[in-house]
Amino acid sequence: MLVSQLQFYGYQLKNELISHEDFTTINPFIFKDFCNAIANFPQDIDTQKFLEYADYFYDTLDKAIFFTLVSKMGNKILTKDPYYISELCITISMKNTSPQKYEAITDFLITEPIYSLIINICQENMAYGFITIFEIILNTFDLTNLSPKENNQILKVLNRLLFKDYRILLATPNNLENIYNILYKKMLEINKHELFFIDKDFQTVNLLRNYLNSPDEKLKNSLLNELIASENENYDFKTIINRCLQIINEYNSKFFPLTLLKGSKYGK
Repeated sequence: MLVSQLQFYGYQLKNELISHEDFTTINPFIFKDFCNAIANFPQDIDTQKFLEYADYFYDTLDKAIFFTLVSKMGNKILTKDPYYISELCITISMKNTSPQKYEAITDFLITEPIYSLIINICQENMAYGFITIFEIILNTFDLTNLSPKENNQILKVLNRLLFKDYRILLATPNNLENIYNILYKKMLEINKHELFFIDKDFQTVNLLRNYLNSPDEKLKNSLLNELIASENENYDFKTIINRCLQIINEYNSKFFPLTLLKGSKYGK
């Protein structure tokens, strides 16, 4: 069987690892996965580009992890910033990450919008390097089993590092009418999959339509800002909507204080 140029490169790395004085400290599962990567290395990898990326590595184990990643994910890896990829491999090596997690971690970190966010953070803020951000994410989240809520949490954190807001629901809330339409539509959408919101919730969101007729612009702006702020510490649709419903209820007594009093069982 013919051995490709990159497979030969892999065998050279293997010999370097085995002859290294710290070989016994290498995770045997990482070494075994690397050996499998050599044997099953794809034939369609861009050799010249691969070798250009390999120049960004100094440590043999980091090179082996890069080799394994390319074997698993193909040329997709070679479309990203080479320094970004080298720092990712170094982070994976430093954390002694299981090879079973390589693809999930790498795929998440090289997919938009995560990839561009991290690139921009490191370009605009010298306090953060790629490895620092990778470690923050990997130390906090399991990227092999990431929930939508956790994904939104990561996006919010990264945007904050760029001094930007990331909103998953109230992205363009120019006024209360927009917020009403967004909330009502999302509540109906959620209920198609599970009966989560009840009639009382829809009655509450409909209060927004009553508030629109109020001449008190200051009060309406205050409500608008509170509804927008409901996303600040919440990371999933249901939690955000429930918080909005709570806020809308709280404002009912501010918009219609006398009506509520007269309508009360104990009103005079």
